[in-house]
Amino acid sequence: MKSIQLSDINLLVDTIATGRHRIIIDEPIQSRISAAVLGQQISEQSFFEGAVSATSAEVLISKDISLEDLCDQLKKLKFKPNRRKKKYSLPVYFEAGSDWEQVEAELGLSKQVIIKMIKQADISVASFGFLPGFVYLDGLPTEIHCKRKSIPAHRVPAGAFGLGGPYAGIYHIPSPGGWNILGNCPIQLFDSDTFSCPLKVNDRIVIKSIKADEYEKLKANPVTIETYQKK
Repeated sequence: MKSIQLSDINLLVDTIATGRHRIIIDEPIQSRISAAVLGQQISEQSFFEGAVSATSAEVLISKDISLEDLCDQLKKLKFKPNRRKKKYSLPVYFEAGSDWEQVEAELGLSKQVIIKMIKQADISVASFGFLPGFVYLDGLPTEIHCKRKSIPAHRVPAGAFGLGGPYAGIYHIPSPGGWNILGNCPIQLFDSDTFSCPLKVNDRIVIKSIKADEYEKLKANPVTIETYQKK
């Protein structure tokens, strides 16, 4: 394990397996910055493209690099812990959800009530990962926290909007997944080549329920998240 200083914060960097490294912010809990903020800014560096996932507690780097070289790369980062937060509207077509029956049964709430609670929630971007382009959103009321599936689906479509534990999540690319899919967000959150994204950790999110005609139009002619905000 190595300790390095980065923009007045201390990082503990360790190799946990071949090609797998972990970074923890070594600061008192009451003043600790979310590691997801650090992880996102690391992921924006071309050297780390597609190799970073992060939670509020730690950053994971999946890259075949020595611990010394990793630390040298991290020292080049101009870390900004207090970026200005933005607010984004995300369209979701809730009729595209495949798991409504199970979620209504688990929560004991109707589809209409759940959608209303999602739309009214104080949602923000919590982190990114477990796969490139997956967005974790927190701020959901506890009444709609629901378990992830015991048996993951073999394929979840791109844009799928789901609930898993205390989070909502959006899949950027098709993949297997264990989240409860309640809808689809038909706009481009990420650049498919670089996985760069305007959304930043702690940005505010407003979920907008859309109808079939708008959903089909956006699916046929996808726009970026930034273009959608200008509508």
